[in-house]
Amino acid sequence: MKPVDLKDKDVARFWKKVAGPNNNGCRLWTAGKGVDGRYGRIQVAGKAHYTHRVAFVIANGRQIKPGAFIDHKCHVTLCVNPQHLQEVTAKANSENRSGSQQGTKSGIRGVNWNPTHKLWVVRVGHAGKRYLGGYFRDLQAAEAAAIALRNSLHTNNLVDRVGPSEIQNAVDSPLRN
Repeated sequence: MKPVDLKDKDVARFWKKVAGPNNNGCRLWTAGKGVDGRYGRIQVAGKAHYTHRVAFVIANGRQIKPGAFIDHKCHVTLCVNPQHLQEVTAKANSENRSGSQQGTKSGIRGVNWNPTHKLWVVRVGHAGKRYLGGYFRDLQAAEAAAIALRNSLHTNNLVDRVGPSEIQNAVDSPLRN
């Protein structure tokens, strides 16, 4: 990713386009967004940048390491609160997801219905491989197995480790990549 060349006027202009904290502590970007509308965008020195990356650079006083990602610990893509952002590897970024894959009948990440066996099947991806967590009659048991398997494989899956209602506490705690 390209470095962010910020001047004092750019920093002042940036924070003018950010709303105050909401109930979750998120500070939401209120101006321009990317084509998909999910991430904020801002022009700095004639170049477009993602706003969460700019917020990280402002807060940390340094550029983002080459190849690193800026992960939203809060899972709110328009959030630019530096406390909700962490510099991570691609692997750690992909681990910290919320929700299930689109089109799944279970609504649970890593749990799908197997019509052949007429059972719920648990599969979790990690480091380019798929791991089987088992087959289950009970959806809640399958969900528990999926969480346990992700926790054994992943290091940055905040929702599994603290639960969605406690994500704010995790947002305030630093994590390892």
